[in-house]
Amino acid sequence: MDISELLYDEGLAVGYSRIGALKFSDIENKSIEKIKQDHPWANSIIIATFHYNFYRIPSQLEGKVSKKDLFKGRYIKHSHENDAATEFEALLSKERIKHLDMTTLASSIKNSIAAEMGIGITRKNGYFYTEEGSYCHLHAWLLDVDLTCDFDEPPTDCPGHCGICVKTCPEKALTKSSKDTEKCIAFKADLIFDNFTIGCDHCQDFCPYNKHRWEYEEEYIGLTYE
Repeated sequence: MDISELLYDEGLAVGYSRIGALKFSDIENKSIEKIKQDHPWANSIIIATFHYNFYRIPSQLEGKVSKKDLFKGRYIKHSHENDAATEFEALLSKERIKHLDMTTLASSIKNSIAAEMGIGITRKNGYFYTEEGSYCHLHAWLLDVDLTCDFDEPPTDCPGHCGICVKTCPEKALTKSSKDTEKCIAFKADLIFDNFTIGCDHCQDFCPYNKHRWEYEEEYIGLTYE
């Protein structure tokens, strides 16, 4: 088993749903040039998706906070998301692969590179989707090895006639061809709106590609369920 297959298999084993990697020389995104300049030792980037759609949502927060912010557990100790990242980094260290956490990389750049890897696509509502839906966070690392990993099949594009996300957006932030992040509540998580609503998931929750994706199985660490 080569290193690409090993990282892919072990990544799935620790809790990721999709994993991809590319050598810098194979990436078309122009933003990679700045990354290469800042980290000349790095040869590849690997991106893993963690889906968080198995958590219960406290009744007092239902519809008040966007799920992507409510269940952001990359750096919350003992969360499933943090455990997955910690175990994966331990594997990289075990294989003596130099790596650097790049999860602070802009979402638009991660989404674009992840799409090149075949992990998923960005849909009309601006969210990144794998075959398991859009309720996911992308984790990224730079690696000092040449690595290509594209074992996943991306989902199909949105049907041309579908405009559910556009119709259900309460802020009218979506059109059939673009998303106005100045209007989108989900991109303004630092602001408190009427009735203490922070964020919005209408365009995700009503999307046919997210139908039956939320499982409501586990309580999330640190939240109150009274």
